[in-house]
Amino acid sequence: MDQKLRWGLLGAGHISREFARDLPFARTGELAAIGSRSLAGAERFAAEFPGCRAHGSYATLLADPAIDAVYIGTPHPLHAELTVAAVRAGKHVLCEKPFAMNAAEAEGVFREAERSGCFVMEAFKDRCLPLLDAVIAALPRLGTLGVIETSFGFAVPFDPASRLFAPELGGGAILDVGGYAMEMARRLAGAAAGRTFLEPETLRGVVNRSPVTGTDVTATALLRFPGGVQAILGCSVVTRLANQIRLNGDAGALIWPDPWLRARAGRLEARLVRPDGSAETITAETDRPIFALEADVAGEAIAAGHREADAMSWADTLGNMRALDAWQACDAD
Repeated sequence: MDQKLRWGLLGAGHISREFARDLPFARTGELAAIGSRSLAGAERFAAEFPGCRAHGSYATLLADPAIDAVYIGTPHPLHAELTVAAVRAGKHVLCEKPFAMNAAEAEGVFREAERSGCFVMEAFKDRCLPLLDAVIAALPRLGTLGVIETSFGFAVPFDPASRLFAPELGGGAILDVGGYAMEMARRLAGAAAGRTFLEPETLRGVVNRSPVTGTDVTATALLRFPGGVQAILGCSVVTRLANQIRLNGDAGALIWPDPWLRARAGRLEARLVRPDGSAETITAETDRPIFALEADVAGEAIAAGHREADAMSWADTLGNMRALDAWQACDAD
C-alpha cells in the first residue's frame, strides 16, 4: 500500500506495548498514537516509542483525524464498548480477544460494524502464523483425524483484584486463554472437513471456580464436531498445562508446541509422529514477529476494501463466543 495505516492504541498495558514493539516490522502500518485513561499514563507509554502522540482519554484518540485504525488492548469488559465507539468514529478495529464478554454483546458490535462499513477483526494472533497453514497442509498425512487436543494454562498467585480473577474485569480462564483452545479446535476440525471452521455439535465441560471471586480458574471441555471428530480442551490461570496442539489421526499425530506464545521472526516448527515412531518436522518461516503479522493481516484486508479478514471472520468470532458461553455455563459438579 502507498501510505501506511496509522495505528492508534487504546490501552497502555502489557499487550499494547507488545503490539507497539512489533509494529515497526509491519509492512502496512505504523504507530501514530496511544490513548489511555490518563494523560500521564499515555505520556509514559509514548516516551518509549518515538513519534507516538499521547492522548489522555480513549475519546480524544478516536477523535484524532490522523488515526486510521485502532488496536484495542484494554481489559476485557471494555472491548465491545470501545469497538462500537471506534467504528462510529470511522476507525478500523483490531480488538484483542475476547472480542466481547459474550456472544450477544458481540452480535451487537457487529451490527454497528456493518452499519459503519469499517474493518473489524478479533485479534487471535495464532491465526496469523504461517505455521498454521503448514499444519493444515499436513493434515492428510495423519489419515482420519480422530481427536484434537488443545490446552493453554499457566499458574499465577491468586489475587482477587487481578484482571485474571476479578469478575468486574472479565476475569476467568475461559475468556482469557480458553478462547485460544476453542478457536483452534474449531479451526482445525473445520480444516479436516475442508471448511474454514466447524461448530461443535455437543459440548460438555467441567469448570472449577474460585471460592472467593466465583471466576473460572480451571476448565476442561469435550467437544464433538460434525463427522465425528472430537476435541479435548483445557485452560487454567492457576495450573500450567501442556500448552500445545496435538492432532491425533489413525496414521499419525501432529504436535505443535507452544502455539500461543509470542513468536519472533524466524523458523517455526511442529512435529509429525507416525505409529512406527518415525517423525518429520513441519516448518514455516516468517520474516516478521507475530504482532507485525497480525497488523499486516488487518492492513492488507483494509487496503483491499474488506470489512473482515479470512484469518478470523465475523462468523468465526461469533461461533467462538457462543461456544465459550456454553463452556462457561457448564456446572463444576
